Amino acid sequence: VPNADKVQDYPFPQNEVSLIYPSLYSPHKSHATIVRALGILNRNNEALLKNVRIYFTVSNDEAPELVSLINKQGVGEKICMMGKLPYETTLSLYKSAAAMLFPSTMETLGLPLVEAAAFGLPILAANVPYAHEVMEGYDGVLFAKAEDENDWALEIENIIKNRFKY
Repeated sequence: VPNADKVQDYPFPQNEVSLIYPSLYSPHKSHATIVRALGILNRNNEALLKNVRIYFTVSNDEAPELVSLINKQGVGEKICMMGKLPYETTLSLYKSAAAMLFPSTMETLGLPLVEAAAFGLPILAANVPYAHEVMEGYDGVLFAKAEDENDWALEIENIIKNRFKY
C-alpha cells in the first residue's frame, strides 16, 4: 500500500459525512444491504442523513437492479454512483472519507479492508470469518451482521453520530 502522505486528498464536500464502499458490483458484495439500511435510517430519522452521502464505485449501467432499489428506498440523493475509478482515486477516497462500509459476505482476501486500514480509515465490515481474519489486530473496525439491514442501519447511525473517531 502506498505511503498515505503521498496520496492526494479527495475533494469531498467539507460539510458532508462521506462514507465509501469501493467494490465491483455483484450480489455477494451486498450493496443492497447498505441501500436498505439507508432506507431504514431515512424513514426513521431523515434529519440524521442531512449531510451524509455514500459513494459506490459502481456505475448506474452496471447495476440497474441496484439503481431500482435505491429509487424504491428513496435514497437516491444520498448515494453517489461513481463507476470504476483509477487506483489513485480509490486511494484518495481511503485518505479522505469519514469511514468505509464493507458489507461483502465473501472475499478471497478483502483487499479494500487492508488498504483502508493502512490509511487508518474507520471500517464497518460484515461480521463474517474472512473479515475478522483480515482485520485481526486493527482496532478501527466494527462489525455488523451480514445482510442484516437493521443492524447495518444501527451501526451506520453510530458512525454518523460519532463521526466514528477513535
